[in-house]
Amino acid sequence: MFVRGVQVLAVMKHRYDEEAESQKKKYETDGEALLTWSVVQKRLPWSVIILIGAGFAFSEVIKKSCLEELISQKVLESLHGVPPVVVQL
Repeated sequence: MFVRGVQVLAVMKHRYDEEAESQKKKYETDGEALLTWSVVQKRLPWSVIILIGAGFAFSEVIKKSCLEELISQKVLESLHGVPPVVVQL
């Protein structure tokens, strides 16, 4: 039983390492940046930078917790019977 547990942990670690490596490659680019950090520091207020970062973090939390499915179900339930034209407004 102990050996099985060790095998499972080894497989999980291997898959985690593969996932981490693929995420690392996903964000590596050889191209030139459209916006440099020095330009951001000079021209963009810190409040905007923090607000954007918080939005991205909040979005990830909602996706990982499957809260997006619950929200979409509740919105669809509340819009039941409403004509599509009104929903689009």
